Amino acid sequence: TAEGCIGILLAERTRTLWGTNLLLLGFGPVGQALGARLAALGANVTVCARRAEQRALAESLGLRGAELARLAALAPAFDTVVNTVPAPVLTEPALRPGSLIVDLASKPGGTDFAAAQRLGCKAIHARSLPAACAPDTAGEAVARTVLTILREREEHT
Repeated sequence: TAEGCIGILLAERTRTLWGTNLLLLGFGPVGQALGARLAALGANVTVCARRAEQRALAESLGLRGAELARLAALAPAFDTVVNTVPAPVLTEPALRPGSLIVDLASKPGGTDFAAAQRLGCKAIHARSLPAACAPDTAGEAVARTVLTILREREEHT
């Protein structure tokens, strides 16, 4: 997912990621993988997360941390936003006109896509990136997960 998102960012932006101020919403497993990779590519990543421990983890990795409750005040400063939160967080007050938004969250996503369109934002709901970008790797991961679940069930019976 992280690599697929980086591919989208590189394809959709007219500037490199190096030196870019990028806003990352959510810092679960996908946000953590993506934040580390974006920072390695030289992006200045600000992580908006609800939980203090997620913000602390982001800061321990050299990223900036911010409270998700401050999103509406922070987001207009960023022309590139990646969302991983599967709940409505990126609504009209938090949208910068003309910005690029990549929403990685499960349906319904966290972006108000109608508001984004009204404001001239390019908003991409990039679900199922592993299967779309790297189907062989995604299939192997699913197979490993299924086998692990089956083994665990056998152990409990």
